Amino acid sequence: MERKASAVWKGGLKDGKGEFSAPSGVFSHVPYSFTTRFENAPGTNPEELIAAAHASCFSMALSAQLGGANLTASLFNLGLVDEMSLAVHPIILGGGKLLFSNINNKTPITLVDTKTYSSGLVMLTYYVASK
Repeated sequence: MERKASAVWKGGLKDGKGEFSAPSGVFSHVPYSFTTRFENAPGTNPEELIAAAHASCFSMALSAQLGGANLTASLFNLGLVDEMSLAVHPIILGGGKLLFSNINNKTPITLVDTKTYSSGLVMLTYYVASK
């Protein structure tokens, strides 16, 4: 599927007006101007749309990563995991999901390495006991 959009600008930088459209019909002749882009006037601007696109992609990617925990649980249950690394990010999400919700048996793990990064991220490495 090809994604594209078009934009038209008429007039000078500060006194001109523009509009953009997308073939999907979601955006059709949406107006924007110097003031909506640079002076916080009511209305939208291209940067706001780029931010929305980034936020949409990020939320889908996060969902995919959290879904990966089901794969990890399956590998644990088959005895195919001997080491794991967990990245702990200093972000409060306000809720969460169990990291491994479908592990059949308690599996002993041993912390073997910890790395702390300037961003606040902590990387924890564990060895998984053999069954």
